Amino acid sequence: MFCAFSTVTFEIMAEEKTFSANAELANLNELLMIRGVVTPDGGDFFPFYRIPVNDRNLQKAKRSPSTGTHSVKLVDIHGKVMKQIAWTPMFYSEDPEKKTDTVPFSWLVIPKPGVVEVQLEINDRIVTRFKVRKTAPQIDDFQVEFIGDSDDPLAQHANLTWNVVQSEALSNDSQHVLYQVYYSNDNGIKWILVQSGIQQSSIDVDLSKLPGGKQCLLRISTTDGFNSSHRISKRFSVADKPPNCFRIAPRFGRTYREGAGVLLIGRCVDLEDGVVPDESMSWFSNVQGILGHGRKIVSRDLRVGKHKITLNCRDDVGNEGKSSPLVIEVMPK
Repeated sequence: MFCAFSTVTFEIMAEEKTFSANAELANLNELLMIRGVVTPDGGDFFPFYRIPVNDRNLQKAKRSPSTGTHSVKLVDIHGKVMKQIAWTPMFYSEDPEKKTDTVPFSWLVIPKPGVVEVQLEINDRIVTRFKVRKTAPQIDDFQVEFIGDSDDPLAQHANLTWNVVQSEALSNDSQHVLYQVYYSNDNGIKWILVQSGIQQSSIDVDLSKLPGGKQCLLRISTTDGFNSSHRISKRFSVADKPPNCFRIAPRFGRTYREGAGVLLIGRCVDLEDGVVPDESMSWFSNVQGILGHGRKIVSRDLRVGKHKITLNCRDDVGNEGKSSPLVIEVMPK
């Protein structure tokens, strides 16, 4: 059961960034995900959304196909095609006698200023279109409340609430406005997507499953399908998490003869540091203490009897993790 050990509500900091289809983009921060479904003679768009830029996604956006029967076109006010993606979908199923009549699609696109319409075409015939609005929906009154377990500072949650300013972007079909929540533990250098496709104006974020740090931020982004804007919280601290240790081999309950080699394999992962290095990992027996260091060792001198063996590790700040115990039995020769 959760109780408030530190309940803090604060107003959002002044920083607000807007990414509008009709405003010059000083820096490329996000890519546009265009998605929908096609049939042999029709199709429709699903709600679009934005994702943060990284090298892999940027390469995908730059390498989109350009020939095929079906196409997505980004068009300006004069009808000029500013970006076109074309492909030929494969209508098939596992049953060779049947063909599916719907195929989903999704394409990453670098946002283009000046786009007023996104068109879906089949053999140069427009089957559906998405009208781009002039302004992005604006997030207002963004608040964060921290709630946690008084007996466990690692079990911390953040409750996010916000409103959206009623603008031209929301005048007709606000049901298409979606939200995404991001988290950063390094003052916004890298962002982790917590949840996307949110339709309500509140969400609970479980910080116990996210990497800790002293310069943490939460970001709420909104999009009407093309334009987007976001707000960023003030900095806050989240407790550093202990590493997680996993046993891979051997199987639980195995029996060995005295002097036989016992192969021990495991893995330790830390939310903040990634994979824990071998020198910070150790195997421990309740019968004879430390058996060795590293993710993989062979122990040939286990004493006769039942052993409870654990994999222990330590992260860069001294937090310790331990696997569940492995029970094996060593029999006399």
